Amino acid sequence: MVRARIRPIAVGYVLTRLAAKVGCSHVKPASAALLAPRQIGLGFGVAGGAESAICAARCFMESMHDRNLLVKIDFQNAFNTVRRDAILLAVAKHLPELRPFA
Repeated sequence: MVRARIRPIAVGYVLTRLAAKVGCSHVKPASAALLAPRQIGLGFGVAGGAESAICAARCFMESMHDRNLLVKIDFQNAFNTVRRDAILLAVAKHLPELRPFA
C-alpha cells in the first residue's frame, strides 16, 4: 500500500496574504489619504469602492443607445512595469511601518 504524503504547499501563500491583510488594515487611513486625489472614491481604503465602480459601469451600459459602445482596455500590466526598488523606496517614505513586510 502506497501512502500519499500531504504537502501543504499553499500554506505559505495563505500566511503571506493574511500578513498583507493585517498590514494593510494598519495603514488603511494613511494610504487612503495618500491615494485619495488619484483614486476619487474608488480605490484602496474606500468602503464599497469596487462595487461603486461596477454599479456606475452597469448604469452607464443600461442607459447607452444601441449605437454606443463601452470599451475597457488595459494597455499594459502596470504592476509588473514598476521597478521593485522604486516600490520599496515609496513604501519606506510613505508607509514606513510596512517596510519590513515589503
